[in-house]
Formats: sequence, C-alpha cells, structure tokens
Amino acid sequence: MPEAGSPGGRRAVIRDILHYLLEHPDAKDTRDGILRWWIPQRTSEPDISVVQDALDALVSKGWMSKRETVPDRVIYSVNKDHLEEIQASIETEQ
Repeated sequence: MPEAGSPGGRRAVIRDILHYLLEHPDAKDTRDGILRWWIPQRTSEPDISVVQDALDALVSKGWMSKRETVPDRVIYSVNKDHLEEIQASIETEQ
C-alpha cells in the first residue's frame, strides 16, 4: 500500500471516494465525514491533507461539487453529470 502522503496515496483516496460516490450518488459530506465514512479503514488512515488534496483534485476536474454552508464548513458531493465518466475511469483502472 502506498504511503498516505505519496502520490499513490492520493490516488488511492481518490479511488475510494469515487467508488463510494458510484454506490451512493446522493451522498454529501464534509471533508472530515468523508475521511471517516467514505474511505475504508486501513492499517494507516490517510492524512487529512491528503484527503483535502484528493477532494480539490476531484472538484477541479468537475467530478465533485463543493458548497460552503457556513464559514469553514464545506459540503462535497458528486457532480452527477459526470457519473458515466467516473464509472469509465474506475473500470479502466481495474
């Protein structure tokens, strides 16, 4: 398993988030909730900064949306317009 802070660690977190969103396309949560509930528990939990980096990458790609509800509280969700593209991306990785 790649180190949590490595590029492979970020890819693993992105993959975990995308798998979760494909199974739960109506899911919405904060970064901390995503770390706790969406990412499978492993021997070493990814650093919160790796999760934030993964979320930023997915938002910049347009695959996820973020909405600030109150200062310092951001809710993330999938951009449903990209579900087929996300599915294809997951399938090509396997």
